[in-house]
Amino acid sequence: MFDFIGNWFKSKEKREDDRKRFLEAVHLMLDGEATPEQKKLVMDKISCCQFSNSKFELEKCLRDKLKSLNCCKEMPKNLDQAILEKLNSQHA
Repeated sequence: MFDFIGNWFKSKEKREDDRKRFLEAVHLMLDGEATPEQKKLVMDKISCCQFSNSKFELEKCLRDKLKSLNCCKEMPKNLDQAILEKLNSQHA
């Protein structure tokens, strides 16, 4: 309870920084690129905060769904080259 009260009085900027740090750690964790400290931050937060847990689960479900939609489709040949050519033509 006392942590909740302490968090209630945090400055808005501090809460925004904490939120950004948490979301960045979630993205890195789901990409398999999080440091042990970032993993601990995410796990600690989602274990005690239902809102953070639901955000984590939503992000995880969305990523899983997107991966499942693209798993069976082949990438067109030379797609990377076509993208680079398009980018270069727009910047020329």
